[in-house]
Amino acid sequence: MPRLTDNDRRRDVRVPKRVPVVILSGEFEGMFVETEDVSLGGVSIKMERLLKVGTDIMLQFHLPTSGMPIEVNCRVASIKEQNEVGIEFVDLDPDAESEIWNYMISDTE
Repeated sequence: MPRLTDNDRRRDVRVPKRVPVVILSGEFEGMFVETEDVSLGGVSIKMERLLKVGTDIMLQFHLPTSGMPIEVNCRVASIKEQNEVGIEFVDLDPDAESEIWNYMISDTE
């Protein structure tokens, strides 16, 4: 799979898939949340207490189509309505990117 640029990622289609995620750093370390959607550029999650835009965090999640856990540095990119937080992946590993892509195109929920 070819490596994507930052501009490509912003245009990525988000696929509505729910994946359990744990926040590994910052004020909400240890908190479990669930994605609303997934893309190669990031995820959307719902939180009762919101992170601030620009906050750097690390997330970990297991995709049902992969045996390996994915840990990725992220940045809070946006706050949407109904407590939805847009999270942007930062320095996503190529292997993790491939695993996310395989999950996105799968029929697996």
